[in-house]
Amino acid sequence: MVLPIKRWIGQDLIGFLSSLKNGFDAAGKMLEKLRNRCLVFVGDSIGRNQWESLLCMLSSALPNKTSIYEVNVNPITKHLGFLVIKFEDLNCTAEYYRSPYLVIQGHAPVQKG
Repeated sequence: MVLPIKRWIGQDLIGFLSSLKNGFDAAGKMLEKLRNRCLVFVGDSIGRNQWESLLCMLSSALPNKTSIYEVNVNPITKHLGFLVIKFEDLNCTAEYYRSPYLVIQGHAPVQKG
């Protein structure tokens, strides 16, 4: 069975474009909630990718891109264990700490009885 492809014309296109605008408004609202605060991601490479995506969305809501920088002047590369991005205009940071294991690995306790 072949499903018909819906064409984006008229109202559909207007709805799609307004949903994009609402997404950028959400990033601005999140930045306002982060004002004078710190957001921390701890995790592995998946968490790192999510952190980078969040930075892209948040930075799209700021007109002054020069106010966003890495605090320790480190390049954003895959080999660092931590990064701290400062949004100077809002006095907030988005931090990433690499920790692939959030719990100590060990053996299951032996049950007696």
